[in-house]
Amino acid sequence: MSRDTARRAATLRNDDDFRLFAARRSGVTDRAFGADAAGVYLRQVCQIPDIGELAVNPEAQARFAELEAAFAEWCARHGRRAA
Repeated sequence: MSRDTARRAATLRNDDDFRLFAARRSGVTDRAFGADAAGVYLRQVCQIPDIGELAVNPEAQARFAELEAAFAEWCARHGRRAA
């Protein structure tokens, strides 16, 4: 599961809907984030220095699971697809 979590996170930062979600949650209303900014957001939320940390850090994995759930809920509310 842990490597899968890191792989999902790495993929998510490139997802257009996630990049919009991350921007909105960060207070940016006029545009979506780019992949780099979405990656920064993801690392901040998960409290990790890099995505690879998700492979070995159970607390970060739990935070990522919460982030994924919030993203799925946001997608449902806005008629978007969750990655």
